[in-house]
Amino acid sequence: MFHLYYDECNENGWDDYSLYQHTGVWLSLRQPALPADSVQCYYSKQNVVQPYNWHYIENWFFCDSLPQQPLGYLDQRINFAEFPFGKGRFLLHTTPIAFSNFSLLRPELRSYAEGVLSYLPQGDIYWDALSRVPEAVGRRRNNRNASSRALDEEHPLSYILQQPSLAWAWYLLAAMAAAWLFFRGKRRQQIIPVLPKNENSSYQFISTIANLHFRERNFQGLCQQNMRLFLAKVRERYGLVTPMDHSTGAIRTDSDFIHRLAVVSEVPEQQIQDIFRQYAATVQYQPTEDMMVQLYLAMERFWKKAER
Repeated sequence: MFHLYYDECNENGWDDYSLYQHTGVWLSLRQPALPADSVQCYYSKQNVVQPYNWHYIENWFFCDSLPQQPLGYLDQRINFAEFPFGKGRFLLHTTPIAFSNFSLLRPELRSYAEGVLSYLPQGDIYWDALSRVPEAVGRRRNNRNASSRALDEEHPLSYILQQPSLAWAWYLLAAMAAAWLFFRGKRRQQIIPVLPKNENSSYQFISTIANLHFRERNFQGLCQQNMRLFLAKVRERYGLVTPMDHSTGAIRTDSDFIHRLAVVSEVPEQQIQDIFRQYAATVQYQPTEDMMVQLYLAMERFWKKAER
């Protein structure tokens, strides 16, 4: 989803499906029309209806400026949507229980499943069972929250960790061994000499040059210095280089450079073009203090958005 939802609606980053718990929900589709406006779906265990975690997609992931759009609803919440990608599209459906054999035995839900599957194009349909993992396994891998005591059933420590007394004895033995290694290594370690602190004089140099230009009201020189620092940081972080004429300060950029910088920095192309457009004005005309400040603020907004 971080690739499908690369362009965001009002800077709403993708943060997975939302959910709420209820015993039953009403499912509906925009198209095609169902025999009824909506059909009821519920979760049952041993023929007893029970609460269930129903997932849905928040409304703020859809806007008029982007091509994705909702196709179906779950209690007025979006549970079926399409995300165009390349020459095709991805269809996301957050209610797989509607396609289970228990649900398809009901005629109204069978009509709902047929309506959802009608969005698939004509031709062969391939079922991928190899790369599919259970939801709980996938979320545990994403969150990296696997328990440190989780061991295979045939592991030699399985029985020891299952018995509280043996488990505490094992932990105590491991802690004593770690403490022995720590103090033994500390006694045998050589004394580390105190080294003088490294001083970075580049900040003093930059401050001196900036004060000199500002005192002489050389705003054009300050603009050129800011652009050199900006291009140097772009070259260091993203590996993108654009030539700069040191005699005139002019920069030769093209649409390909701006597009690649927008892709790697995740900053809109219009914002990047605005930086180079403001700088070109300071090269072509005698810049004022306000033009210098606006150029500096445009660069600051770029790095704030790129470093998020």
